[in-house]
Amino acid sequence: MSQRIEFDFSTGRELPTSERYVLVNCLGEGGFGLVYAAENIRLQSSVAIKFARDPIYDTRIVAEARAMAGLRSTHSVRIFDLDFFQNSRPFLVMELLEGRSLEKYLNDVGTVAPRVALEWLVQLCSSLNEIHGRGFVHCDIKPSNLHLADQVHRGDHIKLIDFGAVRKFCGGKDASTSIHNLGSPAYLSPERILTSNAQITDDIWSLGVLLVQLLTGDLPFQGKDRSSLYSSILRDPPRIQCALRSGPHRQLLTIAARCLQKRVEDRFSCVDDLGVELSKVSQFETSENEESHPQSGMRAVADCSAPIRRVVEFNFTRGCLCDLREG
Repeated sequence: MSQRIEFDFSTGRELPTSERYVLVNCLGEGGFGLVYAAENIRLQSSVAIKFARDPIYDTRIVAEARAMAGLRSTHSVRIFDLDFFQNSRPFLVMELLEGRSLEKYLNDVGTVAPRVALEWLVQLCSSLNEIHGRGFVHCDIKPSNLHLADQVHRGDHIKLIDFGAVRKFCGGKDASTSIHNLGSPAYLSPERILTSNAQITDDIWSLGVLLVQLLTGDLPFQGKDRSSLYSSILRDPPRIQCALRSGPHRQLLTIAARCLQKRVEDRFSCVDDLGVELSKVSQFETSENEESHPQSGMRAVADCSAPIRRVVEFNFTRGCLCDLREG
């Protein structure tokens, strides 16, 4: 068993203690939370533990636990328990994931191929479909909150790992009692900036930002500081050069552009609708085939409102695209 730590010399931080868990090493820090690798003393198993760095945020830990409880999607991090340290402060017990964050991965590679971006978006839609169905909005979709775990014979498997900014909505309206506008500036929708209210289309906006980032390596809205960034999000069109792309790349960027419409009613209304549009993007045709065989159905100019030959079918339960040619 690993040596028990009550003082983290790497951070100069005193650590709370638990009768059931031993904190081993710090895995990361978020807006208000700390995540440590830990060991269950009784079961001698490895887990991840998250707790607030300041007691004023303890209510967020409890809210996060309630939002995560019972999630079944394999693309959402699993929570095992909500427990309390000996000082009575709450903490989350979650699965300990191997791999690395999408943020670190993108720092190394810059961009990903269209078929990879497509598969990851489908997996995230699977996670968000369940979250939204339970009446929550994630509110903080970004690369550092996404984890890549290599699955044998399945390629990279993406998971949504941080629910610290989650908000409850009811009847399409924000029902959260929190006054904090949590979330990352570059991924906030215009309405979140203006009102701090949360709704499903906020997550769809964030998916659009992420999709542009995956395919181009750049954010669709930029600014030298938070004020200029917010101004760009509120007023400027997204920086998406669809005309320079071809085939699936262009189709995906066009889908991203629809996610990033300023008017809520012009975006996809839910992840079901987004998933249907993603299912129309062919993973199997190359731009070369498109030029050689225009009758294949791959359009010369991407248009979200125009029909594209359905090649794959979106399956929320499996969190994947099913090739119709395979039945």
